[in-house]
Amino acid sequence: MGKRENGVMSEETVILKELQEVKAMLVVLVERQQLKDWYTIAEIARILGKAEFTVREWARRDRIRAEKRSSGRGAYPAWVISNEELLRYQREGLLAHQVRMRTTKLFRCLIETAGHPRRQFSEVHYEWW
Repeated sequence: MGKRENGVMSEETVILKELQEVKAMLVVLVERQQLKDWYTIAEIARILGKAEFTVREWARRDRIRAEKRSSGRGAYPAWVISNEELLRYQREGLLAHQVRMRTTKLFRCLIETAGHPRRQFSEVHYEWW
């Protein structure tokens, strides 16, 4: 076993070498596919083949469900994404884009008075007349 005849490896040696290569590849695949409860932005980006910036923006804009958790890197928490959310994204894609409206007191009053002919708005403070 393993002897060379005229500079050619025996069939058994070739098969053993190939089996060792397959075993090494399986170890890499198993390590890559281990499930975690939570993933960092960098891990999600690597899994999805996206840039970290892109995934971070998705989290910031609520396009993917993420949480801020203390990361052990100081006072600033880091985004984390659950395994369930990763699976949901792989099935369904990004969440619908939601427009966030920042309403000011003035804007809210204008909305409230719209369509009411007898109600008038005072810019200093609003009152209903």
